[in-house]
Amino acid sequence: MPSEETLQEHRALRTSIWGNLVLGVLGLVFAVFSRSDAVLLDGVFSMINFVVALLSLKVAKMIMRPTNDRYPFGYVYYEPMLNLGKGLLIGLVCLLAFVSSVEALIHGGRQIEAGIAFFYAAAAAGIGGFIAYTLRSLARKCSSPIVEVDAKNWLLDTILSAIIAVALLVVYLLQDSSLSKWTPYADPAAVLVLSLIFIPIPINIIRHNWAQIVGRNVDEQLLADAKKLLGDFLADKDCASHEVRAVRAGRFVYLHLFIVVERDAKWPGKVEDQDACRRVVFNELKPRYPYIVVDVICTHDAEWAEMDF
Repeated sequence: MPSEETLQEHRALRTSIWGNLVLGVLGLVFAVFSRSDAVLLDGVFSMINFVVALLSLKVAKMIMRPTNDRYPFGYVYYEPMLNLGKGLLIGLVCLLAFVSSVEALIHGGRQIEAGIAFFYAAAAAGIGGFIAYTLRSLARKCSSPIVEVDAKNWLLDTILSAIIAVALLVVYLLQDSSLSKWTPYADPAAVLVLSLIFIPIPINIIRHNWAQIVGRNVDEQLLADAKKLLGDFLADKDCASHEVRAVRAGRFVYLHLFIVVERDAKWPGKVEDQDACRRVVFNELKPRYPYIVVDVICTHDAEWAEMDF
């Protein structure tokens, strides 16, 4: 039976799926009637997130499957691969939005139906804010990187919708004023500014998850905590040295503790001694890293602990 954390994760992803589908369809429909690229951008964001959310639910179920001969370490790397794909898609949308807005500004702006567009943007901001808050709360409870990235996407979409709504309201109020000649520039200008503001978000998502895929990530706090715990445990043991290595793949953390012991050392005298070391480190770190795996390797030969692969 799935754990409570797994059920919460699936609930969060289903919420994201339906929310993105609703806002995506509304965004595309309202973009046709309002002729606003800002609304179109918002709708495209939602439709992309809808497709990715469907994949997220599939991956969330996949990574909890037991290992097998084809996947001896499980399916954990599908999670950072999925998040990397999300980052690439968001980055591509931001880039296309930037190019489109620059082109529109060069050619005299764009006339839009500001009233219709404002109605959509205001509604999207309200719905998006509620879903972003819900997903953020669920992400903390289930410790899911997939839901965390989804929550960031919703926050991004909510801020995007809110700023668009403000810009459209200003355009609507200025339509019959002496400044009306500038209103065609408001929509592409808003898209240009937003694309520049939000481009760091997909860049960070891409960088973080690419590092996990290639095994380059180093969680400094995790290593520091593990070294301290292992050092405290071995303080009264006759050990020559010890090393700690860690790698992260999505939510899963793999921690390897190498302990070099003298050949005449009394510890570890039996397998239970190694298990006690593993249990101490595991129990201390699990509250902060719920999906942690701890391996303890004892050796007489320091070469194995210090080997640089």
